[in-house]
Amino acid sequence: MRSGDHRRAACKQRILRRAWGFGARYCQLSPKLIKEDVNNEKYFSYGPLFYAKPIEAIELRGRTYFTNFHDLTYKPKDKYHYQFIEDNQATFKNGQILMKAKNKTTQNIENITLIPFGKTILRQVSF
Repeated sequence: MRSGDHRRAACKQRILRRAWGFGARYCQLSPKLIKEDVNNEKYFSYGPLFYAKPIEAIELRGRTYFTNFHDLTYKPKDKYHYQFIEDNQATFKNGQILMKAKNKTTQNIENITLIPFGKTILRQVSF
């Protein structure tokens, strides 16, 4: 292991390596998962993606226009809303963000999984 490699591995940072001309250049990316908006609410992103807590929903048919062509609406199965906590232990793993948040209904700290925004229908984005 070269000098400095153990530090990179310990920090779990991504290293891009590319040789240009006479030597190799390194670029370290240390993504910040938690960000804050102008309303002081927290949201999560990793690279170009935003992450959200999916909300299970019941699909309801609306107006029918033609055969097999109709509006769809969605009703949440539960009304749980989660609150950001400082010791959330958010980690990125396999394209998801695993974290702890406070369930505002039960007041319990729960493990939740955030997935990319585009894969959700109903969602909670800010905490």
